[in-house]
Amino acid sequence: MRPATILIFLLQWGICAAQKPMVPSWSKRIRISEPSDLVWDTARDSFLVVSDNGLLYTMSKDGEGARQFFSKGSDFEAITLTSDLILAIDESERRIYRFNRKDLSPAGVYPMTYQGARNRGFEAACHDPQTGTTYLITEKDPCRIFLTDEKLNLKGTQDLRISADVSAATWHNDRLWVLSDEDRTLMELGPDFKVTRSWKIKVHNPEGFAFGPDGNLYVLSDDMQLLTCFSKDGLR
Repeated sequence: MRPATILIFLLQWGICAAQKPMVPSWSKRIRISEPSDLVWDTARDSFLVVSDNGLLYTMSKDGEGARQFFSKGSDFEAITLTSDLILAIDESERRIYRFNRKDLSPAGVYPMTYQGARNRGFEAACHDPQTGTTYLITEKDPCRIFLTDEKLNLKGTQDLRISADVSAATWHNDRLWVLSDEDRTLMELGPDFKVTRSWKIKVHNPEGFAFGPDGNLYVLSDDMQLLTCFSKDGLR
């Protein structure tokens, strides 16, 4: 392949940003089976964690005190917060389980329409509090962003061609961030959904991630039941 062709290919896939390796600060085994995603809840000063078993937990920043408070889902793959709700994304059932942020009480189940393999549904989710936009992202084949309002009405779609897959997403510093399990890569995206910066993550099977109140990066490994912390200094 000619050099010019290779350059065009990289530009199209949005992976021209240099990958920077990140070294973990610490890693800890947590008491949650198959954890798949997490989000920081400022009001509770703790993480909210979902698992592949359809369970929802609270957990401290250091990975301690895991407490289950919901067990009716099937395959929770992502979690995010809106202004007043917790959204837990069930990939297999094609449903969004909603909970009130104030008291964690159930607030209904929202069905999602998506044609695809059972394990190729919505894998990642995050919310932009400034615009009220919720991003729902399919894992692969294709990897596609569904942009919705706070009532989950569809506003538009956007295909992502930046990695082998997307396993998790979050909104941080007014940017969309995504994680690739297969590539073990964390990516910051610009307004055009192209990669602006990326980092190699030294975690086996990184399924979920979030930024804590300290600005540090926290990554979940589901089959290893590990929570790994990376210093915010490594993101500069």
